[in-house]
Amino acid sequence: MATWFLGTKSTQAVKKRGATHADYIAGVGAFADKDEVAFCGDFNLPEWAEDGRDFFDQADAFERANGRSFRAIVVAIPNEAQDPVAWSKNYAREVAENHAHRLAVHLPTNNPHLHLMLSERGNRPDLPPARYFSRANPKAREMNGGDWLEKIKTLYEQHIRKIVPYFNRPTRPNFVKVGQAKGATTLAEQVKQEVARDANKRIQKLQDDLATINRMEQKMERREDTRKHSESLLDAIRPKPKTIQPAPPEIAQEPTEIKPAHTPDVPQKPRRGRKSGL
Repeated sequence: MATWFLGTKSTQAVKKRGATHADYIAGVGAFADKDEVAFCGDFNLPEWAEDGRDFFDQADAFERANGRSFRAIVVAIPNEAQDPVAWSKNYAREVAENHAHRLAVHLPTNNPHLHLMLSERGNRPDLPPARYFSRANPKAREMNGGDWLEKIKTLYEQHIRKIVPYFNRPTRPNFVKVGQAKGATTLAEQVKQEVARDANKRIQKLQDDLATINRMEQKMERREDTRKHSESLLDAIRPKPKTIQPAPPEIAQEPTEIKPAHTPDVPQKPRRGRKSGL
């Protein structure tokens, strides 16, 4: 039973790095002892390139400093594929499209997979190497975005479903079993095992969520206890306010009539009139 896996990375231009990787996936040169290589082929190469190794060696030589010379993709092949090489070619053809690339199929006992090594440059066979790996032949910018990664994952899922119709891409992990499970002799048994495995994962997730909620509740209870204890300590050391006695009510008194002070009568002198000339 194979494993769902798709990994990709871009590689900076370093002398002989592209040639070394091309030798590795082809199982030649220093890697001639690799007996798991079932197929290796080069596609969409310009005429000046002898093979894929020479093409990517030229990419390392002519790409700008710190530029990307190639993109490497590794994909697990489902065991259900009766012809792994044909399955790999069909998938690689849609991923690489018209870009120059090398495809290698490795078939070890328990881990069949493919290696795809492709150039991000456009397919311009009329350009010499120096111009092929320059701005005269721009790179496909979409290969550096999430949309392109989602595209090749969707293609991967579609090609798996051609031979495993009930397969569904995993949402979280990058690894999931693909193909017929051990001990499953019929498709119905395979489906039952897949359903049981999904149910167990969901139960485990619910248990983990419940444990997380319990830990949060305990943490909140400890915080509340700490808050209450702090308040009690503050109440013990906080000075108590003095009690102010209310003033006694005033006694109502009747209004007192105020009389003006007595002034003694002063005799007035008689007015003297004018003397008459009579």
